[in-house]
Amino acid sequence: MEACGSAHYWGRELVKLGHEVRLISAQFVRPFVKMGEFGIALPKGWQVMLKQAAEVLSEPMRCPVSEMLREALRDQIQEIRTLGEQVKALERQIGAWQRRADECQRIGAIPGVGLLTATAAVATMGEASSFRSGREFAAFLGAGASSVGHGWASEVARHQ
Repeated sequence: MEACGSAHYWGRELVKLGHEVRLISAQFVRPFVKMGEFGIALPKGWQVMLKQAAEVLSEPMRCPVSEMLREALRDQIQEIRTLGEQVKALERQIGAWQRRADECQRIGAIPGVGLLTATAAVATMGEASSFRSGREFAAFLGAGASSVGHGWASEVARHQ
């Protein structure tokens, strides 16, 4: 159990129920994938987590919380699923646009540039001919080199 303000109290309560309790410093808890503060191990990946969280919530012995909290968590799980479906629909629309737009296909052919980066670049730049060079476009994005002058010295600085 993560050591926090109420950890000792809950640790004693769990010992009364027959559990062995060990307090872990917060910095060491991160590697564990847990559901809330209930110590229910869940796999990584939000879709798998949602499925198993719904299963856990349907079993009161595995998740001993009030019915009001249980219902609120079910509502939140459904909301996350709905948002996931909306994201998939938007990604399909963006993908269809990328397949139709020649400039998206050219930018998407660059190694390491994916669907979202290619479409965002085209949407951001508008008409590519408005930039004299790739360097000017990079500067427009804030990713290129810029000249920094301070009195008698001048140098080229890299944005990080």
